[in-house]
Amino acid sequence: MIVVLQVDGTSGVPSGLTPPAGWSTLVPTTLVRADQITAAAIFYKTSAGGNFSGNFSWTTTANIGSWVFSEWTGQAASPFDGAAQVASNAASSTPTTPGITPSAANTSDTLVGVLLPGNASGAVITIPAGMSTVAVLNGDPAIGVADLALSSNAATGNETWGLNFSGATLGISFLIASAPPPVVTVDTHDGTVPRHSQHVLDELRRRRAERLAHRAELRHELRVQAGLEPLPRQPEAPPPPLALVESVAVEPESPAPYRPLHDTRAVQAQIARVNAELTRIAMQLRAARRRQMAIRQREEEHVILAVLASL
Repeated sequence: MIVVLQVDGTSGVPSGLTPPAGWSTLVPTTLVRADQITAAAIFYKTSAGGNFSGNFSWTTTANIGSWVFSEWTGQAASPFDGAAQVASNAASSTPTTPGITPSAANTSDTLVGVLLPGNASGAVITIPAGMSTVAVLNGDPAIGVADLALSSNAATGNETWGLNFSGATLGISFLIASAPPPVVTVDTHDGTVPRHSQHVLDELRRRRAERLAHRAELRHELRVQAGLEPLPRQPEAPPPPLALVESVAVEPESPAPYRPLHDTRAVQAQIARVNAELTRIAMQLRAARRRQMAIRQREEEHVILAVLASL
């Protein structure tokens, strides 16, 4: 919650405007117009909910005061992006609130402009084009508050207001930082896992592929021994080298007889070991997926609880 407070003094400029306990100062006590005894300040309080209760006080007597309470929701832990910008405007019927630049990482701030014309009987304020009215309190003293949702971190530039008279004013701009959207992990059952666990599954898949390739090689050798597949083709002898003077006939060596690398029992035992290893890896994969699904479910519950707590 944010309060804009503006008061007129009787014999001097009000000073030391202070908020109730638990509130913080965004803009300290500031003179509104050099030709008047009017001062203003902006205070704020962040909370998860509840109603405001308390008194504002200032140290100098005043006979007129006005204030506007406004509330924004969905802020980040630190509600403001940088410091407020304050500028005194010379007499004009088209005063401005100063431009301000969001931080590099903030692309969805809310720009808030405040115009204070001081003690001006019958003052009527018109908010800048494109901005939304938060509160306009016409009269004496008048207050205008407007906001604009930003979509980038580019500098905003000055915002031009309207007055029904030409007079000096105080313009204030500040940025409310929006909270980042919650990260929600959705289980689409497509095998995707969080990044921090991806390397574990990649390693298990690589090892499984190696075991499958080894098992295919052993099966092929068994089929060769059983006569179900032809012997592996022997490499052909290279052609004889070209002679510069005369041709030399080179007799290729006769290929060595094929000897299986393993006997049948050893191959079958190896296949059994490979199958057992594949079964173990498959169980590890299923366990890893179950753990990831449990993690996703807990994260979704935390997000839902956080959203419910912010309502």
